[in-house]
Amino acid sequence: QAGTNNSAQLRQGGSKLLAVVAQEGSSNRAKIDQTGDYNLAYIDQAGSANDASISQGAYGNTAMIIQKGSGNKANITQYGTQKTAIVVQRQ
Repeated sequence: QAGTNNSAQLRQGGSKLLAVVAQEGSSNRAKIDQTGDYNLAYIDQAGSANDASISQGAYGNTAMIIQKGSGNKANITQYGTQKTAIVVQRQ
């Protein structure tokens, strides 16, 4: 998605799933909710005042948020065991 005030929301249930959101612009929102084992969630945002959120449950999941720009917010919530969470924010 490119532009301003875009919104993306993905919900997945199952195992070995992949969710990817890429946004460029300002004031965009991305949310990924996953349940199940061994899932991967990835959000990439470029611009300012963007908001990214990932929620995962179960076992062996990986969440990654990459944000480039100013005033961005990132949140990762994980339940269960054997999780990996990565957040990178840079100007």
